[in-house]
Amino acid sequence: MRTLLLLITIAHTGLAYDYLCYSCDNDPDSGGKFDPACGEDGYHGDYAYDNERTCYTNVHYDGSHRVERGLTENYEEDGSCYDTGYSVTCYCTAVIGYEPPLCNNNLCQHCSITPSPTTTYQPAITTTQLPTQPPTTQPPTTQPPTTTTHPPTSNQPPTQPGPLQCYSCLDCSIVSDGTKVETSEDFLTCFTAVELGSGHLVIRGGSPDYYEDGACRHEGEETFICYCGSNLCNSSPLVAAADDDDDGGYDDYDFAENDITFH
Repeated sequence: MRTLLLLITIAHTGLAYDYLCYSCDNDPDSGGKFDPACGEDGYHGDYAYDNERTCYTNVHYDGSHRVERGLTENYEEDGSCYDTGYSVTCYCTAVIGYEPPLCNNNLCQHCSITPSPTTTYQPAITTTQLPTQPPTTQPPTTQPPTTTTHPPTSNQPPTQPGPLQCYSCLDCSIVSDGTKVETSEDFLTCFTAVELGSGHLVIRGGSPDYYEDGACRHEGEETFICYCGSNLCNSSPLVAAADDDDDGGYDDYDFAENDITFH
């Protein structure tokens, strides 16, 4: 009896445990655990276990309908969401032992994040104002001319010879020969994003939004993103850790010579 109580105590004190998360990818070329059903809401299929406590679901809204599920060593608040500009990642706290459904079985519906239309490149639009009177009675000098509206020059992407290739991965501080590459006619830029509040989680991918090569910006208070415009340009390593400032945030950043440097 005393031996049985000891075994029960060990099991419940965490001396031997595994956290479980669903683990799959509905992209057959991803190199991950392929399952065509991975994109279903309420997924119940392949899972992985480790001592990592955070599960995630990554849902692409770039038209590919790709869904990835797995676990990460970076701590994330239960229910938190992150928008990369082409996909949404939501996080939840893993459970010990197999008690389906596991927490990352949904499609991040609670995030309610959609692509921003304000940063999407728009082609030139030509409009002609119709005369208010028949042409025979309208003086030629007063007829409004045809006008053409162009976006600002700095927002027009350069001509790309063929589809753009970008590294595409989640939680990848460095890239290697095995890192997934995505190619799409819809990509106008590649990006590297650093999620500051989660141990500097690094996300790489392609974006349908155009930004000048080398441009960087903050996405909210917790994310810093840099963009580039050539094939596989988003391979920069995370070369230094960010320093906390006195307000509990982070100082400024540089993006030079394809390296992200934190000050």
